Amino acid sequence: MDQRQESTAEHTFAHLSPRVRHISQSTIRKKWKPLPQSSQDRVRAILLSLKTKRAASGRIPPIGTKRTAKTKRTKNDVMDEDYERAVEEVTNKLLSRLPRMPFPNNATPSSTASVVDEHFSFETTLNRTSSLQSTLTMNQRSNRLLRNQIRREQRALKDDKAELSRLEAALNSSFSLRQKQERGLHPLARLADEGEEEEHEDEDENQRPHKNPTEKDSIDRINDIAGIFAQPQTSTISLDPDQQSHPELAPLLTQLRNHLQSMDNNTASIRPVLHAMSEAQTALDLFAAARFDEQTRRRLHGLDT
Repeated sequence: MDQRQESTAEHTFAHLSPRVRHISQSTIRKKWKPLPQSSQDRVRAILLSLKTKRAASGRIPPIGTKRTAKTKRTKNDVMDEDYERAVEEVTNKLLSRLPRMPFPNNATPSSTASVVDEHFSFETTLNRTSSLQSTLTMNQRSNRLLRNQIRREQRALKDDKAELSRLEAALNSSFSLRQKQERGLHPLARLADEGEEEEHEDEDENQRPHKNPTEKDSIDRINDIAGIFAQPQTSTISLDPDQQSHPELAPLLTQLRNHLQSMDNNTASIRPVLHAMSEAQTALDLFAAARFDEQTRRRLHGLDT
């Protein structure tokens, strides 16, 4: 067991660890000064009280009294006499050296000797200890409150981080869903969405007030993107895919032209049938007009119930 463990084992109560400071003799001679007269009187009273009372032990008689009864000296008596002799020598030596004994000057120039006297006043020490204990209790309570507040803030921060993660996941999911939906949009609708996004960005940059677009504005914006104008313009859209004014619409126009040609080819075979059905309907109408009255014709056409 080392020295630190031994000291810890010896002291089972709260204590201050010893601290040694090495101070040079020149510092002591230049800066240290004897105590004021009032402080010397307080120290002298403490030492004289030690000589008379000696730790408030009732079994040890005051110094200077003689034993009247001649009894056999025990080990305790010898220890008591040694104690009396040691205390008397130490107190006499301290009382003689006290006027010349230097002490560190911790007081500020603006302070008086009463500040130094407080270190040798038992009542003042008790009051200072009580004040420090009150301050310590208040600081400990404040420390507990702050720790509880920190724990609450940490829990709130954890909840905010979880909410942020959830919102980020929802944003990524919605962005992915929007990309999937935009893949099936018409090219003109994609251009309209891009135009709307660009206009919103311009409004944010210029800090312009937001205006809800009407149906007419949306139609005009789509027409402007597609190149369709209400008035005759120099650049018009035609079904010619080789037109150089709108090369980005050439694939779309080609697709539309092929679709129309496919519809025309599909309906070419039934055109004679449609023409014959139209002629038969005309002949039936002429026959009904010649043979039936107006009420009968209305009933045949389902106009009268």
